[in-house]
This record gives sequence, C-alpha cells and structure tokens, in this order.
Amino acid sequence: MKQSNEMWSKSTKAIINGVLLFSVAGVLYPIFNFLKSTASGLSSVASFVGESSSALSGSALVFTITCYVLLAGIIFGYYLYLNGLANFSLAVNPADSNSVKKIRTGVILVLLGWGVAFLFGFIPFAGWLGSLANVILCIVAYILMLIEFSALKKSTTFPESARSGASLLFIALILLIIGTILDLIPLIGWVFMLILSLVGFILTIIGWKRIKSAA
Repeated sequence: MKQSNEMWSKSTKAIINGVLLFSVAGVLYPIFNFLKSTASGLSSVASFVGESSSALSGSALVFTITCYVLLAGIIFGYYLYLNGLANFSLAVNPADSNSVKKIRTGVILVLLGWGVAFLFGFIPFAGWLGSLANVILCIVAYILMLIEFSALKKSTTFPESARSGASLLFIALILLIIGTILDLIPLIGWVFMLILSLVGFILTIIGWKRIKSAA
C-alpha cells in the first residue's frame, strides 16, 4: 500500500510539473518566435539599406536560442505528462486504470494531430488536409478524455478528493472544447480561447493537486 501511495504521489507530481512546463513554455514560445522573426526581418532591412545590423542580428540569435529552449521545454513537459499518466495507471485501482490509460491515449492523439498538421504544412496546397486531420484527431481525443474523466469523477474506487479533482479536470476539458470552437470566430475568437484556456489551465492544476493529495 505504501509503495502504491508513493507511486501515486510521484506520478501525479510528474503530471503537474509536466502540465506547468508545457503550458508556460507553450505560451512563451509564440511570443519569442514573433520577436525572433521581427528582429530577423529588421536586421535584413538594415543590411539592405547599409545600416549596422549587428545588434539586431544578436537579438535574433538570442530569440532563436530561447525558442529552441522553450520548444525543448514543451517536449519535455509532455514527456513528463505522458510518463506520469503511465505510472499513475499502475498506482490506481484496477477499476480506474483503464480510464487513465485512455486519457493518456487521448493526449497522444492530440500530439499526433499537431504533428500531422505540422508535416502537411510543408506540402504545397496540402496544409488544409493537415488542419482537417488535426481537428478530427483533436475532437476524437477530447471526447475520449471527456468520457474517461467523467468515469473517474463517478468512480466508486477513486478516493473522494481524487473524484473532486477529476470533476475539475472534466470542467477544464469542456472549457478547452468550447474555447477551440469559439476560436473559429474571426477577429475576436482568440480572446475567448485565451480566457477559457487560462481558466482551464488553473482548474487543471488544481484538479491534479487534489488527486495528488489523495495519496
């Protein structure tokens, strides 16, 4: 029992750290990527008109390195998350293990969707296919995870605080789905997506902390 509680605590801690890492790095990456592109563009313009561009080139290099660090943070964050879920499926009651495994599968499907969209972006006139595949995979993943979080929040073998945490994760996922849909609204959709994603992120961290406290 002690060993199971220790695995429960360690796996949920890895999940929380993973979520924090890929979420924070995921927010910062597009910001620094924009700064990198801007600095590179201004450096090219400065060189074209015969002005010194060493400062801009140096800034572009710093932003580029930062982007690589953040990208590595995102990847490592998802590694912690997936590895944590795999270990957590071994720590929970066998009746709940299958739900945790399916949630992990849902996360993999989301990552697969992003990967497909990224790869198709390099194929001329095929970007829409990648986007379509990404949407389909994400929808399937979200529905799968929604079903399994619903099962965990109603589980008779999950501790009470863990069920409470699963309920928050269920709500966070609903907010993510709504935000993804509202993001399709031109001009203002991203605002709704940003707000709902922030609330969902907070609920996700609180939810997993409640589950961790059940060890």
